[in-house]
Amino acid sequence: MSTMLIEDDKFVRVYNSLCLMASEGCGLASIWEYPEGWMESLDTHLKSFVQALRTANIKAYNERYGENEPARILSFKEGLSYGPIDLIKALRSIGYNIDDQDVNGCAAILEKLINYVMWQYISELPEYQQSEAW
Repeated sequence: MSTMLIEDDKFVRVYNSLCLMASEGCGLASIWEYPEGWMESLDTHLKSFVQALRTANIKAYNERYGENEPARILSFKEGLSYGPIDLIKALRSIGYNIDDQDVNGCAAILEKLINYVMWQYISELPEYQQSEAW
């Protein structure tokens, strides 16, 4: 298995995408089990989570290749975000590239987040809405 060092701007796009989802009232705070003050500070949790993913990616890369890439603090700025499919793909790519590193519980949250985003996307598809399965 190889580990790719993911560019900072991709992590920032993930953050922007999560902020956009949260602003649309999708219940994203449930991933963090509605942390204290979540209505006012979900942004803080999102930044901390994305930073932990970045740190886990650097740690995995350094461990795999014997490098000494320094952990950097991300510069969160408004900008581009991913659509639902691209966000799912980006999150799965990050999961693959953190190689079982778990910084502040980010690996478990990432798995829950991927499932949540996929559920959100699928439940909005016309085919799902029109399904007669149940």
